Amino acid sequence: MPCTRCYRPDRVYRIEPDGTVGVFAEDADGVVLNQPANVAFLGPNRDRLVVSSLGGWSLMAAPAGTRGLALRYPTL
Repeated sequence: MPCTRCYRPDRVYRIEPDGTVGVFAEDADGVVLNQPANVAFLGPNRDRLVVSSLGGWSLMAAPAGTRGLALRYPTL
């Protein structure tokens, strides 16, 4: 699906391990995903995705359908 509103797409993309790019979530009206900016995995299993909304000053959380990678902290 081509991006017809790339100046502000109000969508979150997913990049598969093989490099395929797809749309994970989209909000054509920009109500819930109002200018999404940052994403993070949440929960003990890292299976929920949290997205910040610059336009709405809010956070949106949803099941990710996959498990995110653990954060890697440097050792000192």
